[in-house]
Amino acid sequence: GLLFKDAETLEILSKTDTVILDKTGTLTVGKPLVADILPVENFSQNDFLALAASIENLSGHPFAKAIVEKAKNEKAEFSEAKNFKQIQGGGIKAEINGHTVIAGNKKFMVGENIAIREYGGSEIPVYFASDGKFIGVIVLSDIIKENALKAVEVMRKMGLNIVLLTGDNAKTANKIAAQAGIETVISEVLPDGKEQIVREFQRKGKKVTMIGDGINDAPALERADVGIALGAGADIAMESADIVLMKDDLQDAVKAFKLSALTIRNIKQNLFWAFFYNVCAIPLAAGAFYYSFGLKLSPAFAAAAMSLSSLFVVTNALRLRKIKI
Repeated sequence: GLLFKDAETLEILSKTDTVILDKTGTLTVGKPLVADILPVENFSQNDFLALAASIENLSGHPFAKAIVEKAKNEKAEFSEAKNFKQIQGGGIKAEINGHTVIAGNKKFMVGENIAIREYGGSEIPVYFASDGKFIGVIVLSDIIKENALKAVEVMRKMGLNIVLLTGDNAKTANKIAAQAGIETVISEVLPDGKEQIVREFQRKGKKVTMIGDGINDAPALERADVGIALGAGADIAMESADIVLMKDDLQDAVKAFKLSALTIRNIKQNLFWAFFYNVCAIPLAAGAFYYSFGLKLSPAFAAAAMSLSSLFVVTNALRLRKIKI
């Protein structure tokens, strides 16, 4: 279930001391659900949800899909959105029924000079405004993958420093990190900032493995010493990564670390025995001990012994196939 794009990755992975995890889709299920709908006083919940879904319907973001799915379940009537624009790492804009509607995170709203009523919970808020006025917030929640919790626990026991890296707000990120047992959290990072975070860890002398699945993770996966992408993620993420987890299971990343360590150990064993074998056998084959001890090696036996050396090394390497990780 592991796709290694080159052999060198196996060696580099064994030297990793820092693992940076993306949150949405990697640590969490990546399919958020609408937890609450909070319109302003003069908006009914149904009308607000319908307007929100009308603009989000044109976005491919997981948050947008959750809002649209909720609206469909509530039988809300969608309106046509025109002049749709998506601002990377911020939000979206569109014209709906003659009104300029925008949706996005807190930073995006502040940049658009919208006075919002800030949501204070630990879930993920998506703010909405129409014609420059705040009209409400839709709160979303995401859950951690069960296999991801187990994977993080094993990585910590392996002595790896785990870092949670996300564009979500600090409260949401800290809540997820606490559930997963991750101490280092870097939140509210724009998509182009993830690569910079990886670079900063590398400047400190850290060997970084980045694990992600989204389009936004691609530059960071490329920058890291080893990039690991989930098989169900974006194509560009898998293209940028050195290792692809075909089963979309974070526990396979743990297997990759273990396989890397076992491979390096196996290589060192083979190097030791190959050198030891040759240091003893070559002088014997060359007749170095003939005059002193009467020991000699026929050419036929020497050829057989050389083949036996190769057979020993290959057989030792093949033991990796039977090791369960």
